[in-house]
Amino acid sequence: MFGARACVALATLLLIAAVGCGAQLHMPSVPDVPRSNDARVEALVKRARTLELAHSVTWLRLLHYRRGTLGGGFLGGGYTSQADGPTFFLSPHGKGDPQAELDATLRAFFAPVPGRSATVTETPADAHALCRFPARFMYLRQALGIDPRMLPVSGCPGFEHFYTELDPSSLTLMFSSYYLNNPSSAFGHTFLRVNKANTFAIGKKRELLDYGIDYSADVHGENAIVYAFKGVSGLFDGTFKQLPYYYKVRQYNDTETRDIWEYDLALAPAQLSLVIAHLWELGHTYFAYYYLSENCSYQILALVEVATPELELISRLSSPVLPTDTIKVLTSAPGLVHDVRYRPSLRTQFRERVKSMNDDERDYVEKLASDPETPFPAKLADPARMRVLDAAADLIDINYGEDLVMKTDTEAARRKQRVLERRAAILQPSDSLHVTPPWNKAPETGHGSARAGLGAAAAYGMVAATLDLRVNMHDLADPSDGYPELNAIELIRARMQLWPDGKIQADDIGFFRVTSLTAQNQFDRKLSWKIDTGGYTLNDRACKRCFAAHVGGGVGMAFAPWGEGFAFFAMADVGAFYAPSLHGLGDSGTRLGLGPSGGLRMRFAPTLISLWTAQYLFLPWQQPGAAYRADAVLRWEYVRNLALSLEARAQATAYQGQVLALVYF
Repeated sequence: MFGARACVALATLLLIAAVGCGAQLHMPSVPDVPRSNDARVEALVKRARTLELAHSVTWLRLLHYRRGTLGGGFLGGGYTSQADGPTFFLSPHGKGDPQAELDATLRAFFAPVPGRSATVTETPADAHALCRFPARFMYLRQALGIDPRMLPVSGCPGFEHFYTELDPSSLTLMFSSYYLNNPSSAFGHTFLRVNKANTFAIGKKRELLDYGIDYSADVHGENAIVYAFKGVSGLFDGTFKQLPYYYKVRQYNDTETRDIWEYDLALAPAQLSLVIAHLWELGHTYFAYYYLSENCSYQILALVEVATPELELISRLSSPVLPTDTIKVLTSAPGLVHDVRYRPSLRTQFRERVKSMNDDERDYVEKLASDPETPFPAKLADPARMRVLDAAADLIDINYGEDLVMKTDTEAARRKQRVLERRAAILQPSDSLHVTPPWNKAPETGHGSARAGLGAAAAYGMVAATLDLRVNMHDLADPSDGYPELNAIELIRARMQLWPDGKIQADDIGFFRVTSLTAQNQFDRKLSWKIDTGGYTLNDRACKRCFAAHVGGGVGMAFAPWGEGFAFFAMADVGAFYAPSLHGLGDSGTRLGLGPSGGLRMRFAPTLISLWTAQYLFLPWQQPGAAYRADAVLRWEYVRNLALSLEARAQATAYQGQVLALVYF
């Protein structure tokens, strides 16, 4: 039997992982572990081969092995680990050979403890394979019945410290909602929270003392073009990082004002231990980070999958991998999620605070955020003053969140301090703020991120067959559940038409399209904006039925006076078009235009939405001198993920109507 000290050491191995994820320890690569002279060890190696443990689900997941596109064997490429750090493997062939890595791991577990090295800061025991790869040991010990008395390590001092600090009792997967101001988070973001078993804190905010586990790319100030290229091509290193959860709340909930959805995972103690131990192992390696596939959501889901060999999670994803897709996979897995909670952003809380205020109280909130010495009228009672001061403090946080976090001696910090002082002078507690969770906006309730459609179009006195395809994710006419009401983001969209005259027409192609509408109100004056890259068919005197590549955008204002279900917007647009047949600038194929655009969106129900948009572009020194386009859409999701779309378009020399049956998946 294990001695007491060994038991503590092994318990520490199992439970300590996540805190070290951000440490980025760099261990020297380990040469291939030679065949052991211990017959008992070689007997374990032989038994593992007989049981084919190297090809078991758990072992393959612990080493992050994936088969080649065509399966195993010579043509398929066999297995390859997605981990790229050389210290993650104990065999020089371990990245592509599960059996070689398992053999080397078993032999390394029973190898003598190395001597102290001047180049390694860890103790000799902590540098041993047993302390470096606790999750592997957990699995192999159970599968092979390893006698603990054979082990050369009696304790792992480094792990004991981490275990005390982490103290995990459960795991929660977090979804931070869409944030269009940051390309890496435009589709949302997922990370883990490791919940402490023991804490002196009480109440609903005790989880702020827990730890957040994040997987992200290690960027170094690259510009947008370099960032996009590296992110798509896997040239960034992706690593697991550990941060206090309150830091993540401050970043996502407050500074970026993003709502957070929390999914408590129903993991047994042994499963939890395996995940935590594996987190420690992953803290010593890195992965090639692919923005569209092996991204934050993919790796977080792969981590959860380690503890659930009975569930297939990663195989249910398709590229591009979106955070919302991983949430849908997670929540559809039987028994994996036992509770869902909602953490409103600071902006959501602020809106709830001011919703019931009268006009005078709202005016004082705005004034106090600018001048905290603004006097109250005598008629304003203490309860109203408390509400106003609480809201003013939130408004300062919203407007100057980054400055308040990154700097100390700023005007914003002084304003907030003075507002808090005036609030503290009223010796009464504030009423609890309750925000009703918008369950219809939970990411798993949304339509599938990919879309395909078939239909017919009528124009030019003919009827064409229409094929519509979109890789992901959402436009303003799509069903609104699960998505931001006034934001749209589409990645790779194509609509093709086959006409009776034999012409196959690329009616509308979009590579990347974003529309961000922010409804103007007393406290939020942010501009709305849009970006459009792709192209569509033009119909005017200079170019009839010709496809033109297009890059454009606009900035303006949006208004939603009766709630976000009814919104209209106006923008100033610029756009560039190219088609060989265009008569553009200097009689070239390049057209440049600028002018107004606008739109009206009406949500009659979450499944029935109408969208009207129009654009008028002046084309100076070009023929014709102007061009316009107007579109109308009425879309009805009559069954979940099945919709009917009626659409119309008007241009200078053509009118078109379409009907489409759409399926989301």
